[in-house]
Amino acid sequence: MLYRILNNSIDTEKYSIDDVSWSKNLRVRSFVFNTKGIDDRNSADKIRNPIVLDIGFCDASNPSLLPNIPTATHLVDAGNALLGGKGRKTVVFPLLYIIISASDTRY
Repeated sequence: MLYRILNNSIDTEKYSIDDVSWSKNLRVRSFVFNTKGIDDRNSADKIRNPIVLDIGFCDASNPSLLPNIPTATHLVDAGNALLGGKGRKTVVFPLLYIIISASDTRY
């Protein structure tokens, strides 16, 4: 419904939506994270205390919801920086890539 409101493609009266003026100033941001794929702990422990490998977020343009690539940020725990690989892959668009360690208090 939000996508249709942003793109002016919904009958707002049908859904009893009186005012959509807020949608013009709406800030849309994606937030994603990856957790450890192989985790032998029980489900309750995984949900209560997930092992997060990395986090990413990015603003989206309004109303298209396409990513605003210069705002993309990828935070990686220093212990997971290579994720068992031989090295980092090349990123083809501008991206703020930050590797953090447990002792780093800036984030």
